Amino acid sequence: MPNRYCFLVLLVIASIAHGQSSCGTVLPAVSGAPNNANKGIMFDVRNDAAGPIRICGMKINLSESAVPLTLEVYTVTDGTTCVGKQTTEASWTLRQTITNVTSLATASDGTVLTTIPSLTPIVLSAGQQLGVLVSCPEASIRYSSTASPVGTLLATDGTLSLYTGYGKGRTTSPVSAFGTTNNQRNHRVEFEYSPVLPVITLTVGANAYTSDTTTSVESGADTTIGSAAVGSASTDVGTLTSSDVTTSGTCPTVSTITRTWSATNVNGTTTLVQTINLMDYSPIIATGSLTLSRNVTLDAACSSTIPDLRSEVAAVSTDAITASNALTVTQSPTENSAVSAAGSVNVVVSVSDGCSAPSTVTYAVAYADTTPPAFTAPAALTSVPTNAGACIATAVSLGTPVASDSCGMSLTPWVNDAPASFSLGTTTVTWTATDTNGRTSQGTQSVTVVDNQNPTVTVAAT
Repeated sequence: MPNRYCFLVLLVIASIAHGQSSCGTVLPAVSGAPNNANKGIMFDVRNDAAGPIRICGMKINLSESAVPLTLEVYTVTDGTTCVGKQTTEASWTLRQTITNVTSLATASDGTVLTTIPSLTPIVLSAGQQLGVLVSCPEASIRYSSTASPVGTLLATDGTLSLYTGYGKGRTTSPVSAFGTTNNQRNHRVEFEYSPVLPVITLTVGANAYTSDTTTSVESGADTTIGSAAVGSASTDVGTLTSSDVTTSGTCPTVSTITRTWSATNVNGTTTLVQTINLMDYSPIIATGSLTLSRNVTLDAACSSTIPDLRSEVAAVSTDAITASNALTVTQSPTENSAVSAAGSVNVVVSVSDGCSAPSTVTYAVAYADTTPPAFTAPAALTSVPTNAGACIATAVSLGTPVASDSCGMSLTPWVNDAPASFSLGTTTVTWTATDTNGRTSQGTQSVTVVDNQNPTVTVAAT
């Protein structure tokens, strides 16, 4: 199966940069209906303007084809005319491959031109004459049977000119396109082009911009932000200048510098606007100088207050615009607020310059309960009878102690060390109460067992 390729040779590939004028000027194809076709064409285009131009569109007179075509883009390597290079493969360089091209021509109308899609712009410097090869082994390219001498001017608008070249035979791809027969031919090619303006590149840090950009810095910082350069090739250079306009801002923007970079060549001027916002950023709190955890002991009434942390935060706070002694420092909960329970309280201290968002730092204040619960043991038992027929007392009801905690902590069930049985005499029972913070209190109760049983008399038998 034969390869289905179309080959288009162009000279220079360039990028469309910010500030370039739109591609809209057209050099129409020469008039006249083509009546024959070759597998390829060569011709020259020339830039007659005082400045560089870019060809950003091209139409060729492809013959009818029912299959999609692939265009390959070549150019004369040294960027000069095609004359004398028509059979020398080494003089040409592949620049671009374009796929899925559909010919618009039909068998009944061979004058219809087909646009080459996604053409990479071709930049011609002032006075440059460029050799172009278009080769299409599958669909062929039409031409007029009228053959002007090679180098004859076919069309011009005073800026871009088309010169006649060669019709090419072709059997295989790509070498035979340069070594097969060639004859003088006139070809119908249409171009769309525009002048090339300078290209401005603004570099800020690791980023490069070719369009308008905005940067924010702290007020008072160096406003020489980034560096601009113009042009990366002889065709897009120009004289670079910049100008600044400063306007007042609204908090937190103190002011804005609008820096306009301009570059001018013979074709016109490109601008790139760099907007620099000078900001009033939030105050800086040197938190590394602060101890952000605090321990406070509650008094016997389980009370204390929130410490005043403002002054120590103010001492380590700075702002690029507002003096340290003019910063407003507040805290929440407010200083000296009452605390009546054990646990941890987060105290947030805020520093404000009155413009930007406040900066904050958070303290963790732990309040400890060190007061044991209040405890009263049951009343003393002074006359506990012994069990009948025994000298001990068991199942003695000791009563209920009274216990409370100033911090409202719950108490675990109180305990005592009472024995299962009490002997005659007085026994001291120790009671213990413990709150949920592990604080304990004790109390004692005396239990006295008395012998209140009459003696038993046994008479011996006689």
